Amino acid sequence: MEKLTHLDNPQASCLTLLFCASFCKMVWYIRTVPSVLIDDVCQKFDDAVLKTFEGILACGLSSQNIKQVQLSTKFGGIGLRSSKDHAAAAYISSFSSVKTLAQTFLNSPILNPQLDSCLSSFNSKVPHEDRVSSLSDPLQQKILSSKIDRATSLQLSSECNVIDKARILCCSAPHASAWTKALPTSSNKFSNLEWVIAMKRWLGIPIFNKEHICVACHNQIMDIHGHHVAVWPVSGDRIKRHNALRDCFYEFCLNAAWGPIKEKPFLLPYSSERPADIFIPNFSAGKGLVVDFACTCPIQQN
Repeated sequence: MEKLTHLDNPQASCLTLLFCASFCKMVWYIRTVPSVLIDDVCQKFDDAVLKTFEGILACGLSSQNIKQVQLSTKFGGIGLRSSKDHAAAAYISSFSSVKTLAQTFLNSPILNPQLDSCLSSFNSKVPHEDRVSSLSDPLQQKILSSKIDRATSLQLSSECNVIDKARILCCSAPHASAWTKALPTSSNKFSNLEWVIAMKRWLGIPIFNKEHICVACHNQIMDIHGHHVAVWPVSGDRIKRHNALRDCFYEFCLNAAWGPIKEKPFLLPYSSERPADIFIPNFSAGKGLVVDFACTCPIQQN
């Protein structure tokens, strides 16, 4: 893992860590070995993953940052799940799935002395209504892990201030985390600095050492998290971001041979206005598709 911190592309390093060298490496072990027997090993592995991510990001993580990093993207995280936190869920799911079949082969009930400790470990991580008391039916690991993530997300939200609550809520919105798993291409990719700043803002990590007067507007205070940058319209920044999103989508449509048209006039009867950033003719069932983009900040004050 340490070698990932030496690559000259943090985005590629993070994706390699996520897909090839993190939780996926431990799934087989935590599904086949009771969690109480490998807690120490899982903790060491999780520590190594977090240390690698800190090296890629070139900064340390607070306890709140770690909780968000280890959440699934559905709950606003990065997806670097903790093998220790999810070990009990994985073993319970694995055992419940094969129990009936194994008992049929053996023609006798199976007694698992480690199962109660795994159930106790899982139940300690989730609210009362999500706890598991018996294994009468097979349990999916995806569902059990989602319950752990939901409980962690609620705990994280309770520890945050209003701005961070809004940030995490927006991070968990549908498709909001798509950029964290997007593969870089020659035409659409982050520079190293862009990726680091985007990831720090995603996790609520300060990007400045201290507050200072904004060098662009010379009027407002630049906060350490850079929220002012996202909401203050200087030098046409919001228009530039809007046009960049529009042009990116236009290129995708163009590559798909959909015949997109930028800001097509006369879409409305008797009007030369251009209500659509992108118009795609005959998109479905003989009807065109109108797409309009808007840039906004989820934590703006007004």
